[in-house]
Amino acid sequence: WKRELHTKYETRLIETYHYELTEGSLQQNLEQKLKKLRVKFNRRTDEETLEELRKFGAVSALAELLAKLLKACKRDGIYPAELQPKEFPSVDPNQLQQTRTILSPIYKLYQNHIKEKQEIDFDDMIHKAIDYVESGRFISRWRYILVDEFQDISEPRARLVKALKKSVGECSLFCVGDDWQSIYRFTGSDIRFTTEFEKKFGPTKITKLDKTFRFNNSICGISRKFILKNSAQIKKSLTTDVTVERPAVSLLRQKRPDKTDFDERINRVLKKINNLAKNDSQFQADDKKEKKVFLLGGFHRNLPNKGLVKAWNKQFSALKIESYTIHTSKGLESDYVVVLGLEGGKHGFPSQKTSHPLLEALLPCQDDFMYAEERRLFYVALTRAKQRVYLISDMANASDFVAELLDNNYPLKLDEFEIDLAQKYYNHIHCPECETGILVAREKKKGNGKFYGCSYYPLCDYTENGCPKCASQWRRDDRYKVCLDPACDSWIPLCRECGADMVEREGSNGSFWGCTNFRGNDEDSCRHTEDDIPSPFPPI
Repeated sequence: WKRELHTKYETRLIETYHYELTEGSLQQNLEQKLKKLRVKFNRRTDEETLEELRKFGAVSALAELLAKLLKACKRDGIYPAELQPKEFPSVDPNQLQQTRTILSPIYKLYQNHIKEKQEIDFDDMIHKAIDYVESGRFISRWRYILVDEFQDISEPRARLVKALKKSVGECSLFCVGDDWQSIYRFTGSDIRFTTEFEKKFGPTKITKLDKTFRFNNSICGISRKFILKNSAQIKKSLTTDVTVERPAVSLLRQKRPDKTDFDERINRVLKKINNLAKNDSQFQADDKKEKKVFLLGGFHRNLPNKGLVKAWNKQFSALKIESYTIHTSKGLESDYVVVLGLEGGKHGFPSQKTSHPLLEALLPCQDDFMYAEERRLFYVALTRAKQRVYLISDMANASDFVAELLDNNYPLKLDEFEIDLAQKYYNHIHCPECETGILVAREKKKGNGKFYGCSYYPLCDYTENGCPKCASQWRRDDRYKVCLDPACDSWIPLCRECGADMVEREGSNGSFWGCTNFRGNDEDSCRHTEDDIPSPFPPI
């Protein structure tokens, strides 16, 4: 796309490659390419460079990265000076050296600070405990070790458990964990200690807790089927204490508002839940005890501000509304859950945000299955609800998870809210130009009606007018454009040569179909014609 753009406007494009970055040759190669074009160099001072970096947040981003790296080194018991290039094959060696240079004095300052204060942090507690047990300075007397939330365990903590178990003859280790809820890899949690428990800890007896008292059979069925798409997850059959006959996971499909300070879609769902709560027999029996509602998102930015939550609590008297990231909601439960941020992109769900290579190298191995941890995070979100789950998504940029639920016919409730044609038939309105975007409605300038353009604008600038009868969007059906509205019978044939619209014209021998890309004697003109094109609708 970039090459085509520069060719079109006759501008120069200098290409660089990721392998040059990893090999440490990027700056040198770029300099040579610029010199060939006679670009003059005027080196900035360090102060000028630093100020420029500050302007677009690079200094703050670096500080955040160093803090995470420091925490990772502390967690794993690694001194920054010991970081070796062979352990980081995907990282520029020069960058690794610079990281050691910057991080080592910060690490020493921190360690000196807690030593002077006669304090100790959690990671040092773990590593000192490991050293005491493995060296025999501490003799364990415990024949029974119980570990809860075992799916969140990291390598150092697992090492401490092993050391304690090994130090006592006939020691019994009892662990409670659920690999379906392993969502803390970014803090060092390693799911393999759960999925490969016997391999890590020796002969094992497994007892499956296969009945849940939190959520009903509808939520259970959908969440279980969804999590087990990843065959690496331990297979479990769950039964529920509560059984319902209708779907308890509902999907609201509506365009995301342009303004981010207020989302009418959330208001719409809360209104529905408030009405359900008021008519609930349990609500009546509990002397109008409020029903709890969680608004959950993958990131804080997906959540409404505190002022809105406070206003909604006043507006909807039957509800007690709380807002959490999904990570902080783990271990909690609510009557109703509303899942937000179900979109594609960096801060969507699943998130396409990537970790820095340095940080990634210090974390446990990634799952082979695509978005495995994000899938578990979605499972956690669904299973916080006792009664119903509401999913909110704009199908023009829908989450891959929402698309999966729809494409695989999960038993969702799809008719609880009114829906426009574009949201309902989103999979029929992909952009014919880039084939990845969705055609969305846009207003023409000066209020002269609307048209439909690619959701990836300005990367893709494809546009088209809607149906001349009802102004709805078109869907592609073989060689036709057919009106998206089932009640409308409008259609336009597409040219078999260039794909453009065809129109009926009158000629000397009667009517015929001609391509709209016909431009007389223009060399780019399409001259394709057809005598007769049948309707795409079968005769009644």
